[in-house]
Amino acid sequence: VNEPLWHTTLALFWTVTGPSQAGGQLFQAFVYIGLVFVVFLLGKELYGLESGYYAALLAASAPMVILYSILFHVDVPLMLLCALCYLMVLRKRWLWVGVILGLAFVTKRNSYFIAPAVAFCVLYYSEGQLKEKLKNLLIVLVAVAVVVAPDLYRRHTTFGLHGFVNGQQPGSIPAFIGQDRQPPPASPIVTTTPVPGVISNPEKKQPLIGGMPDRYPPRLESRRLSKIYRRVMLTVQPRDKANYADPNKPFNEFIHPENIFIPSVIPTYLGASMVIALIVAVGHVLLKGKWVDLSDQKYVLLYATIPSFLIAYFFCFLNNWGLRYMGPVLVFLFVLGGNAFSYLKEGRRNYLRYLLIVICIAQIIAASFYIHQQRKIPPG
Repeated sequence: VNEPLWHTTLALFWTVTGPSQAGGQLFQAFVYIGLVFVVFLLGKELYGLESGYYAALLAASAPMVILYSILFHVDVPLMLLCALCYLMVLRKRWLWVGVILGLAFVTKRNSYFIAPAVAFCVLYYSEGQLKEKLKNLLIVLVAVAVVVAPDLYRRHTTFGLHGFVNGQQPGSIPAFIGQDRQPPPASPIVTTTPVPGVISNPEKKQPLIGGMPDRYPPRLESRRLSKIYRRVMLTVQPRDKANYADPNKPFNEFIHPENIFIPSVIPTYLGASMVIALIVAVGHVLLKGKWVDLSDQKYVLLYATIPSFLIAYFFCFLNNWGLRYMGPVLVFLFVLGGNAFSYLKEGRRNYLRYLLIVICIAQIIAASFYIHQQRKIPPG
């Protein structure tokens, strides 16, 4: 019932190479290399050739990017498409902006959050009078519609507007994995034998998603904010009316292990080198005393996209601030961090630049070793 592009492309790749874990990881390796290359081009477009190289190094060494590239996550392909969309905006290739944005739409739904900023940037960067600007925006919208329409038609006719099949919402494939309840006895393959280490408690409330932590955050303290949030959730997720309509029930959301408010998440997932580079960038801005360079039109893309994305992200992920859902704007962090390297080219600061490069290389080795030891995909 979800956006099918990544899954369908992987299936086509497996049709050619044969279905295997190694083949799938080779497919993701192409995506990983593509993301690193496009981040390089984006950094080069915004800040110059040298900054592009460092931005690519930060992207390549981010543990999150390495981890999700190997573990078949859809977030890295989405980051690739969003970065490519931004690049086409800066190069004023309006047809390609629409095509790539449409591909992002059929990859993952948090790509919707960048659409308003992209539409604004199309008008802003277009040359000529208002009529010419609107014409370019129409080109983008038509291209998006052509790419997205077949998938919307397929999902709407097959699953309905809210993803129901024969009046019921489809469950995850091994719906009982990671949950403390017995597997359903209907399947001839699965028995009702208790799983070792799993306590059966049918009365306990089950997580919405199989395998996710069975922990729920406390209810919002503010009753007014609570009402607003419930109203928003009833609007965007009407199928979950039972979960959000009753003010006496806690929100049916799990605490995401990648929640950005957990202090260790950002250095763990983005890497120590990224954190240091961003601190250097902020320090440079503070010392220079110049926050926004409005004279350079290239940076309007950042000023429009990042705030608008975060606003939409806040309302849709109020109790679930997973870092990977911010993928469409995380690519800008790589670019900004890469530009920070250019501030470290004089005197003793040059040693910090070399240290950051060493840390990036160490992160690639450490993340790869961790994945090889701890995150193996079962042969089944």
